[in-house]
Parts: sequence; C-alpha cells; structure tokens
Amino acid sequence: MIKKYSLALFIFILFSLSLFAGPGYHQTRSLESLWNLGHIMLFALLIYFLLEFWPWLQRQKQGRQILLVFLITLMLGVGIELTQAALGSGNPDLKDVVRDLLGGVLPPVFSARIRFRSGLRFGLKTILLLLIIVALLPTGLAALDEYRAQTRFPLLGDFESRLELTRWIGDADFRLSTTKVWHGRKSLKIRLTTERYSGVSLVYLPSDWSAYSTLHFHIYNPDSLPLTLTARIHDARHVKNGQPYSDRFNKRFTVHAGWNEIIMDLNEVKSAPRTRTMDMKKIKNFAVFATRLPASRVIYLDDVFLSKEPPSGAGG
Repeated sequence: MIKKYSLALFIFILFSLSLFAGPGYHQTRSLESLWNLGHIMLFALLIYFLLEFWPWLQRQKQGRQILLVFLITLMLGVGIELTQAALGSGNPDLKDVVRDLLGGVLPPVFSARIRFRSGLRFGLKTILLLLIIVALLPTGLAALDEYRAQTRFPLLGDFESRLELTRWIGDADFRLSTTKVWHGRKSLKIRLTTERYSGVSLVYLPSDWSAYSTLHFHIYNPDSLPLTLTARIHDARHVKNGQPYSDRFNKRFTVHAGWNEIIMDLNEVKSAPRTRTMDMKKIKNFAVFATRLPASRVIYLDDVFLSKEPPSGAGG
C-alpha cells in the first residue's frame, strides 16, 4: 500500500512539473532536450501504475487493455499540451505527444501481465529500443555541440559544421553556404526580409565574456548598395527585467559592398544598460538584424569571435 501511494504521489509531482515547470529561457539545448525526454519516463511510470494497481483495467481483456492504454496516453498527452498553451507556458508540441505515446507503450510491452505471441514481444521490444535511441539522439548531438562550442571558445561561430546551426534562431532564412567565405570553407547565408525586424540570434553560447575586450564578426554584402544593420547583445538579467530597450546593447552599423569586419567594444556593451552594468559573465544573446527593409537583402556572416585585443578602431 505504501508503494502504491508513494508511486502515485511521485507521478502527481511529475505531472505538475510538466505543466508548470521546465527549462528556463535560453537554457542549454541538452537540458531542454533532456527535459523533453521526461515525457517518456512520466508516461511509462503512469501506465505502469495503472496496470499494477487499477483492478478495473486488470480485468479487461488483453486487447482492450492495450487499446485503453493507448487512449489514456493520447488523451492525457494532448490534454497536457492544450493546458500548457492555455496557461501560456508553451505551445502545443506534437513531438511531446509522440514521446508520451512511446512512454505509454513501454509497460505493456515489457510487462509479464500482458502476453504476446511467440516472437512478437521480442520484435516490439527491439522496435521500442530503437525508437528510444532515436529519441536520445537530439540530446547527444546537443551535448556534443555544446562541448565543441566550449572547447573552441572564444570562437562563437565559424559555420563549418551543420550542427552549429542549432545554436542560432531567427525570423530570416539562414543556411550554410560555400559561396562567400571569410574563414574556412563555409559561412552563414542570411536572407533578410521586409518584416519590421529580420535577422539571426546566437542563443546557445558560452556566456562568460568577462575576460575579453572586443567582439569581432565579418559580414559580406553582395550588393553595391550599403546596408544598415543592428547588433544586439543582452545578459540573463535583461530577460528577467522584461527586455526593455534601454536595458541592453544596441548599435547600428553600415556594411558596404564586399567583406566588412565589424568590431564591437565590450566596454560599451557592459555600460549599455541605462540603470545598471551588464553582467558580462552571463551573456545570453548576440543578434544581427535589419529593420524595415524596403526589399529583401542577402548577407553572409562568418568568423564570429571574442578577442582580448584593445578596442582601437571599434565600429563598422
């Protein structure tokens, strides 16, 4: 009886966490991915609890038990996603529902309570284990790229690996390119739109910039017409403060035809917030974007890195 109620309490806590908690804003990708894997564990425990301690379900025929397990998992999974959306804590995610279903079918397949024809259980176990491996891949790849980012720091981006693209987000279309390259073999091709703001943001990055003096990056403008862009940098506290404009670093610069080296003085970044000093040990975002372009434009970004060199000649 103690085991029964302890397990029930544990499952209730997990469900509460799935609704009201989660990885914070701009947490590491591996932590976000690991959190998503919790759906599998949560529903595996839930269905195990129901199969072990719900007499009505135990009295059902085997085929009906499996169908009920599937329906319970599906309804609860969809319910959680809709509840999160209603509470404003996230958007419905079909991948989470698939993880819920994967977790829900684990107990019936591995439980001795439900019998399968000879060889069928082995086949189902093999398929489930392969699916779990596939589900684990994003976590492993994210951890690998985080390790790579840390070992190559103060380099923030040279775009030599497709996996590196997962560090960036944006409302502009961006992809790796070998057409225009400043360093190495590839750069990031960015197609800016006519939206109010259009660009890319580096959101998964080593956050301690305190030992460095300048930020360098290179932008190629394929057009003869100059282009005005904005660089934005903010720290963890900026997010907690509600992200007001006066609480972050914003600097406009112009890129002319061909390659442009842009150098940002990190002392300016540090002193940019109006009422405080930016925490250079907890930098959470670096962005480059255009504002209200009259027509779509293409730029290439490459070789983003920090330097301890003095900021003489900083600017665009």
